[in-house]
Amino acid sequence: MTDGASSTDGLLSITCDTVASVQDPHHNPMERRPATAEEAQALANPLRIRILRLTLDRALTNKEIAARLGRDPGTILHHVRKLVATGFLAPEGERRGTRGAVERPYRATGKSWRVRTKGSRTPNAACP
Repeated sequence: MTDGASSTDGLLSITCDTVASVQDPHHNPMERRPATAEEAQALANPLRIRILRLTLDRALTNKEIAARLGRDPGTILHHVRKLVATGFLAPEGERRGTRGAVERPYRATGKSWRVRTKGSRTPNAACP
């Protein structure tokens, strides 16, 4: 394949050139921007960063997050709500738990990769 895409054993990998060629040349969605005060406050708490890491690849409920972090579910719910309010976590569809309770799993949106906080090292985390 050409134009920045390659295939290895049937898997397609897309390079930065491929992404850049299909996007509006004046808008890069991976370009980092300064965080708002609310976003910076949400990312300033190390527990919230741990929550984002746990939910990056798999949606977890508040109870599952609390169990993995060894914390009280009420404390975790406070942090989850803050992350949802700032767009760093998104709720997925409700499901029924083992005893019929409604559970709401949350997954990281990836937004934290696109905002720059005061301590960020690089001005643009997009492709080199």
